[in-house]
Amino acid sequence: MPSKKPTKKKTVKKKKKSYLASINVLGKDYKAEGETVSEAIENLEVRNAKGKAILTVSHEKDSKMKILTHVMVSRLFSLGRTPRIMALKNISMMFDI
Repeated sequence: MPSKKPTKKKTVKKKKKSYLASINVLGKDYKAEGETVSEAIENLEVRNAKGKAILTVSHEKDSKMKILTHVMVSRLFSLGRTPRIMALKNISMMFDI
């Protein structure tokens, strides 16, 4: 009895829906992607977090823009863990895309 060779199943990789976050701080643009809103904002690497900022989060065709105050920006990109987590939670709740 001849044995059958195992056939490989074709796997279809689904493209994960990603969020794109971009922030404009003092005329410089920073962009990052993530699977969730908070992850996309957390992936932003802002070097100079002084002053007001414009944060834009887009998902597929939807896009929202928010103006962040100096205090929110400094908390979001601070070195302390607790203020950063609190600011990230508050800002990500603004973007219910």
